[in-house]
Order: sequence, then C-alpha cells, then structure tokens
Amino acid sequence: MERKLAEGISIIFHPVLIPLYGSAIMLFQDGYLTLILPQSVRLTILGIIFVMTVLAPLGMILVMKRINVISSYRIEKRQERSLPFLGVGFAFYLTYMLIKSFSIPGYYNLFLLGAALLVVLAMIINRFWKISIHLLALGGLTGILIAVSPYPFSIDHLYTYLIILISGITGFARLCASNHTSAQVYVGYLTGLVFMFTLFELAV
Repeated sequence: MERKLAEGISIIFHPVLIPLYGSAIMLFQDGYLTLILPQSVRLTILGIIFVMTVLAPLGMILVMKRINVISSYRIEKRQERSLPFLGVGFAFYLTYMLIKSFSIPGYYNLFLLGAALLVVLAMIINRFWKISIHLLALGGLTGILIAVSPYPFSIDHLYTYLIILISGITGFARLCASNHTSAQVYVGYLTGLVFMFTLFELAV
C-alpha cells in the first residue's frame, strides 16, 4: 500500500508535468499577468504548454519503449536516460520559442527556457551519477517562485510554501519507492532550486 501511494505521488508530480503546473500558477495567480493577458490568451498558452511539454514527451517515451530504446516507462536505468532527456529538452525548448511570440514578461519565458536547460543539466549529471529528476524539476519551480516573489503583483507566497511541501512529500515518496538514495533526492532538489534562482537573478 505504501509503495503504491509513493508511485501515485511520483506520477502526479512527474517531471514532465512540472512546467505545466508552474505555468498554471504563473498565468492564473500572477497579478500582473492576469491584468495584461485576457483569460482566453492565458488558456491558449496553457494549452500549447500541455501539448508540447506533456503530450509530446509522453508520446516520445511510448515510441522509445515500443522500439526497445528503453526497457521501462519509468526509465529507471541511468544508461537509458540520455535519449529521452534529449527529446524532452528539445520539446521544452520548442515550447519556449513558441511562447516567446506572446506579449508576456521575460521572467515567464525564462521559466520555460530554464526548464529546457535543467533537462540538459540533468542529462550531463546523469552520465556520471543518477540524480532525482522529480526533485530537480520541483527544485527548479521553487527557485523561480522564490526569485519572482519580491516583484510587485507577484505570486502569493502561499504557492511557494505549497511547492516546498509538495517537494518534501515527493522526495519522501521517491525514497519509499526505493528509486533513489537520500543524496540523490537532496542534491536533485537543491540543484534545481539554485540553478533556476541563479538563472533568474543573472538574466532579469
């Protein structure tokens, strides 16, 4: 029962879903974005993100499993992760390029670009050590929420606290499912947080 619950949490907060969750928070909870973008435009943007960052990567993973590029949909083997990472990173980057055409603040585009760069970083780290991609993604979202918090009309701090709580629950779930060691979970989260926060501070 405990393992099934851990696996359920891992699915709900799967790394490919984090850009969608982060985008929903920013598009519908950021006071400035809600003022300058009509709801129809925000829904269109979210729809594009859903197709490009969720459906496209999942489709690629299904194809890779079917042609035996990967042995499991969970991609637990470190040696099998590079090609899926490359495909997901490319999908994230295309999303960034598409969303750039909308008139929205730079920090939001930076979030999508940062997501693509985090995938590349994960691919590099993975060549030497298995890191928790779940926590890397959640750490990145935490980092960007902390970085934008001082700005006027920014997202309510409640969402930052919520993501931190979710990160802790997800990290515990990854440990319960015996997918990672404590070091892989902690390093994944801190790497994502520091990377995204630093990217924002340097670029904005």
